[in-house]
Amino acid sequence: MAPIRTIEEFYAAAGQLIDAWCEERRLGPLSMLLPAYLDPNNLTDGWHGKYAALKNLRAFCRDGLSDAELETVNELIRFAERIVYRD
Repeated sequence: MAPIRTIEEFYAAAGQLIDAWCEERRLGPLSMLLPAYLDPNNLTDGWHGKYAALKNLRAFCRDGLSDAELETVNELIRFAERIVYRD
């Protein structure tokens, strides 16, 4: 996966995961990502919530993720981390 560089790319990548998980009825990953994805707060605290949700998703649902999904989650984490901890 190419690095995520914009907020639009972040939401597009997260949306693709959510769409796939909805179709497959994978409630575990959905329950972790969907609340953060739907949170309209794009200030630092909102991005921290997205960052924390993605890290929890990776920690608690890792075994149920494909390699491609895990790569996308990792890229989403890197992007959110850059926003939360930007210089």
